[in-house]
Amino acid sequence: MRKTAVGPDRVLVEGARGQAPSPSYKVSATYADGWRCVATITLIGGRAERKAQRVSEAILARTRRMLGERGLDDYSLVYSEVLGTEASFGPHSRVAVNREVVLRLVVEHKDRAALELFAAELAPGGVSWAPGMTSIGGGRPRPSPIVKLFSFLAPKAQFQAGVWINDKHWPVAIPVVPRQAADSGPAANYAELPSPTTVGPLVEVPLLRIAHGRSGDKGNSVNIGIIAREPNWLGVLRDELTVERVREYFAHFVEGPVSRFDVPGIGAFNFLLQGALAGGGMASPRSDPLGKAFAQMLLDMPIRVPAKLLEPSPAAE
Repeated sequence: MRKTAVGPDRVLVEGARGQAPSPSYKVSATYADGWRCVATITLIGGRAERKAQRVSEAILARTRRMLGERGLDDYSLVYSEVLGTEASFGPHSRVAVNREVVLRLVVEHKDRAALELFAAELAPGGVSWAPGMTSIGGGRPRPSPIVKLFSFLAPKAQFQAGVWINDKHWPVAIPVVPRQAADSGPAANYAELPSPTTVGPLVEVPLLRIAHGRSGDKGNSVNIGIIAREPNWLGVLRDELTVERVREYFAHFVEGPVSRFDVPGIGAFNFLLQGALAGGGMASPRSDPLGKAFAQMLLDMPIRVPAKLLEPSPAAE
């Protein structure tokens, strides 16, 4: 695929290739899997992030003791994050201390009654726990059912498609043909990373300086698209943005393998991070269950770039 600017706010896209329809349907089914309760608590004052962590520990210790006294099992899942400390960045956070934070505490349980108890025990915290604990966002939280996604492929031959309008029915023929391998075209040619001896020294800049990015979920996995701002920066991206570096950068989130794919014609790479969303979508307890922030976090990663490549081109002057 090739894209060319042909005028103000106009881009010509040509040369796109595709594949024949597959012999299967993608089926997305959902099922119930217990209950979830989410508490958001604001804390203000010196070392608010430490107070938030201590409040989380105190709430869990108190309610776990009460669950045991009532013969109820422990929580099936506990997830805590302190918003305002760049918690999503993990070890790359630059905000270790903050005077205003929001504690986001997520608990899950098979029994709704257990979460009703959890919600009720949050109220005393506003008047008798950590100084500067100001409010519970949205009031007392309510247990909500956990709905999880299960996706699979079903052979098209097992289904008969049709259209119904009132009492009339029209069958729809769906051709079932084996998928043929599509011609992927010539391999993309990438500019090599110039050596310092020919272009001068390397400088360290955020990835955002030379690339755009966008990300999103695929079940429990994340796709990150990274597009070079200029074609001659693509070789730098290839050498600096390796699978190993991306995997290490997101090690606090990613549980599975990381893959990188070329996107010829638009000067881009697509990264697939498997097992990165703690279940993903409705199943994930995180504040970013759809992985929308992953590209923005990756664009903050420092990379080494020949200083000469950052100089404006003569055509741009």
